[in-house]
Amino acid sequence: LFNIVHRYGNPSGNTLTFVESGSTAEGAPEDVRHADKYYVWRIAATDWNNNRVSASGATPVITDGYIYIAASTALALNNFIGTIELMEVTNTQYPAAGAVVWTYTSGN
Repeated sequence: LFNIVHRYGNPSGNTLTFVESGSTAEGAPEDVRHADKYYVWRIAATDWNNNRVSASGATPVITDGYIYIAASTALALNNFIGTIELMEVTNTQYPAAGAVVWTYTSGN
């Protein structure tokens, strides 16, 4: 069995942060399935452009109607209604090809 690693977003107040936690088992093999992977937030461009989501000091990648930002960057949520996804990607220049690993939805 592999060690467990849980990756998710932690909404607290008006901030969304990336959390990576796990457990180790004695004698468990190294899990290389996530080697060379990066974690990014995916936000609809309309939410970003309307200032419902912001991030200080981050350089976003803009593509296919979405904004992608490194998950190590905390997001400020400003009266946010919508969905933010945490994605695992291999190519940071084409993050849309990644896999969604966690979703935050607000304002249903």
